[in-house]
Amino acid sequence: MSESRLIELSYFDSAAKVRLTAYADTIMLDRNGKDSIITAIRFGGYPEMVRAMADAIYGGATIEATQNDAKQFLKSDPKRYRRQMGHDGVYATATLMASDDALTAEPQGNEEDDEAEAGAQQEIQPRRCYIFCPAGDRDRLFEELDHKTAAPLIPEFRDYVLDTLTARGDLRKLEVFSLKEKLVKLLTQEGYRTEILSPTVPPDKREAWVEKRVRSGLQVLITNPRCVETGLDLNAFTTLIFYSMGFNLFTLRQASRRSWRINQAAPRVEVYMLYYKDTMQAKAMKLMASKLAVAGIIEGTLSEEGLAAMSDVRDLTSQMAKELTLGIKDNVEDIAAAFKKM
Repeated sequence: MSESRLIELSYFDSAAKVRLTAYADTIMLDRNGKDSIITAIRFGGYPEMVRAMADAIYGGATIEATQNDAKQFLKSDPKRYRRQMGHDGVYATATLMASDDALTAEPQGNEEDDEAEAGAQQEIQPRRCYIFCPAGDRDRLFEELDHKTAAPLIPEFRDYVLDTLTARGDLRKLEVFSLKEKLVKLLTQEGYRTEILSPTVPPDKREAWVEKRVRSGLQVLITNPRCVETGLDLNAFTTLIFYSMGFNLFTLRQASRRSWRINQAAPRVEVYMLYYKDTMQAKAMKLMASKLAVAGIIEGTLSEEGLAAMSDVRDLTSQMAKELTLGIKDNVEDIAAAFKKM
């Protein structure tokens, strides 16, 4: 598969005569012999399609994936995935990630001497585990591997442990097709230290997760706005770029203010929103601008800068509110100036 565009997913249930279609930007596969087993996948589309496709994959369906006229069939592991669903207006996303085998232990001996062996030490059986980390990051790989083992690993033996496990075939790479990883690779090649903050990081641990990587030299953070809409200060990042626009005004406003906090020492924080002209994306941007303008009028905050400048809100009430604001602004102390004095 090429990484040049989204991967079309399709599934057909002949018994129910139902055909599902969605589009994936990330697929991870485990090549097990001739089969391609889905270990992780992220896709989007209409909400009912996305939910049905997620249910089909979770239930063990075989999915047809098409990209640049190249097709292949992807098998799934029944009921062995963790699912996350996101719904934003008329668009929804789903992420499925393979779960590790359950940790089991079987007593040594046989049924005839179970009582005699009741107090014997149990033998932990080998199990299949999945590790998701950036390609080529051996430090992160070792860190995630350490979380999977019963006994802690010694950092000084990192290379020996990873090389030995790889040589024995106990540690092997998954095959990844990802538009996001392609972006990370491009940034890395240009010399920028880049990481992806995924929804799999628990919300209460995200700020510590980011701070740890900033201390290690992180320069670019890629994430979904929903992952940073509340509870995070991202003062280390003073340029924010939205390259995908949702329809939730609360998420947009919250995420765009993560780097402009009271304790921000930088003199300027810039927010850019990218879109293609004369497309549905441009119409979505204009819709969000109008929602932002209306919200500002309700709150008494009127602005014709930034995203609000794209608004089509031109009713008489909004114009009168703007005139009123212009008339009293010279007599009201700027809140920003007050914070500067503090």
